[in-house]
Formats: sequence, structure tokens, C-alpha cells
Amino acid sequence: MPTLGEVAVPDFLSTGLILSQFSDNEVNAREAYRRFVLEEVSTEVWQELRGGILVGSDDFVKRVTGLFNEKAGDIDFPREQRKAARKSLKEILSRANASRDELILEAYVIHAYRQREIGEYLGISRSRVTQILRERGSDN
Repeated sequence: MPTLGEVAVPDFLSTGLILSQFSDNEVNAREAYRRFVLEEVSTEVWQELRGGILVGSDDFVKRVTGLFNEKAGDIDFPREQRKAARKSLKEILSRANASRDELILEAYVIHAYRQREIGEYLGISRSRVTQILRERGSDN
């Protein structure tokens, strides 16, 4: 916690802007910041993560997920991060503009649903989902 004064502040880190949010007086700002940080330490941030990367109100998450949807098909993002903005299985699998098998592939590859989840939703076995994915060219 460099801005608490417990270790030297690295050259690349500018603390002025953050501390100015607490007070115009540097000594008071540091003390107010220290209290703020210590009060927030008990917050279970990791349990509030959505998709491993988002923390915030439902409204905030809805606004931000629009940005993720632009990159939804980028499989270079880890599965947990792709899950942050994914559509529901109902939204994906009920579309009429593609075949069921194409939609299964989309749910698995793009939206990071597990084969078991897809199978349970459709009422088919996981092994049948695996077979469909193989037929569609997924490396699953």
C-alpha cells in the first residue's frame, strides 16, 4: 500500500490525485486514506466478482457488459471472463435464425457454457452435446 507511506512510492506512481480526494492537506489526506483503506479491508471483494473481472452494482455491470459483448467471440479471453457478459442459454438457444446445432456451438465456444449446462437446458445428454460439437468442428 504505497500511498499509506509504509513503503517508498515507486517513480511511476502518482499519489497526489488519489490523496487530493481525501483532503487538501497532505498529512490529513494520508490519514483519511489510511482509515478508508483499513475500513474496506474487510470487504469480500473476491466474492463479489462477476466473471472474474467485474465488481459493482447491477446497473454498472449492465452498462459495462455492452463493451464485453463486442469481444464476446474472442476466445483468447479466459472462460470465466467470457462468462461476465454472456447471454442466457434461453436467449442463445431460442433464436430462430440458426440451427440448434449451430446455436449449441455458439453457446459453447463464444459464451463459454459447459457441455453439461447446455445438455441440461435442452434435455439431452452431455455426450450428445459433445457429439454435436465434434460434428461442427469444435476441438472441445
